[in-house]
Amino acid sequence: MKKSKLLQWWCSAIFMLLYGLITTFAQNNFPQRIISLGPTITEDLYLLGVEDRIVGNTIYCKRPASIQKIGTVIAVNLEKIISLKPDLVIATSLTDPKTIEKLKDLRIEVAM
Repeated sequence: MKKSKLLQWWCSAIFMLLYGLITTFAQNNFPQRIISLGPTITEDLYLLGVEDRIVGNTIYCKRPASIQKIGTVIAVNLEKIISLKPDLVIATSLTDPKTIEKLKDLRIEVAM
């Protein structure tokens, strides 16, 4: 498979995952405060029209520029995440599994 086709497939898969996650929450349970742990996730949130709900993302995310940065794709600052009081943290496969477990232990919803 060519790299461009693989990239296109990967982006489509992430988009569908995010779409499924967000529509699952329905109206009353829709997350109001979202943290994105990956640039592609952030861009997909923009495509879904929920950019106003992003309260934090990584230093690699280009937009929004004025938002709280919580670290890198691999190493995040747990204290910053906790201080932002997110309803949902969307992680990547690169996110440290220990970090994901700590967030879940704190009863913060984490999706991958």
